[in-house]
Amino acid sequence: ISLNEASSGMTSQSVAEIGVETDPTTVAPPRPQWPKENKPTVADVLSCITLLTAVGLMTGEPLYTAADDFKNFFNQLRLAPEEFWKCGMVLSQEGKAKFVSEYIMTFGLRPASNIAQRFAEAIVAIWRKLMQEAEIPYLQQAMERSEQFAKWVESRGGVASAAAQLFAVFIYTDDPIFIILGAERMARGLKIWNALCHRVGLLMAIPEKRQCGTWVEWLGAGISSVLAVAWVTPHKVLTALTRIASAIAGSITVADYHSLLGLLEHLVFLNQMKRHIMYSLWEPFQKKVALEPNRIMVPS
Repeated sequence: ISLNEASSGMTSQSVAEIGVETDPTTVAPPRPQWPKENKPTVADVLSCITLLTAVGLMTGEPLYTAADDFKNFFNQLRLAPEEFWKCGMVLSQEGKAKFVSEYIMTFGLRPASNIAQRFAEAIVAIWRKLMQEAEIPYLQQAMERSEQFAKWVESRGGVASAAAQLFAVFIYTDDPIFIILGAERMARGLKIWNALCHRVGLLMAIPEKRQCGTWVEWLGAGISSVLAVAWVTPHKVLTALTRIASAIAGSITVADYHSLLGLLEHLVFLNQMKRHIMYSLWEPFQKKVALEPNRIMVPS
């Protein structure tokens, strides 16, 4: 049994097609209950930008944003030894069987996204704590310069309160986005972030993927910290339209269809659309059969 099947209670597509019958009197084991996977949205970021922009009018500071990325994030997490046997495979090399075991969390494991998201949230929680401690003297200085801002900070619980901070961070699996008031504060925040990732031993993506300024691309959308607006970048529009055409034509693979749905989930903020419009599109993955990624998705 694979880790996917063990964690989902599903039957693989190949086994289901064979038609293996099970004893109807056998009671199926309960499905493991993973914690709910909470992920931020583009709308969440835009709301935060709007709020911090209003605070920036009191401090006289512009709002900046930055984005980072990890290298092969799932693969940086090592499996517990007791899980090794669930992640093995048999390969053929020159007619001989080769037994392979995966010691790291690979992209194909069903609970990988859930585990990675909770690990990512733990990392940014540490960053928030370190940043909050480092910003206390700077908040006090800003309060001395502006009586209006000082009253706002006190109304939010004081300089040590998380509700009175001039920064925010969201992370979608391995894609963090930072929203910070002031260029100097942004520099301090990124310095703390780099030191934290180095201390934890995380591998980061290539420098070209790092962004900082008045707008960044995050989850397929361009996000402006000046205008508090978001737009879909041209290459993401092309990718979505191409895969939608393949899905309609019945030539898209299960893996590409799943990737398409992930992209569309990021874009439901357009025209204030609600997430429920995506429900029926996920129907093929809500059955008791685990679809194989290289199969062609057959439209109903």
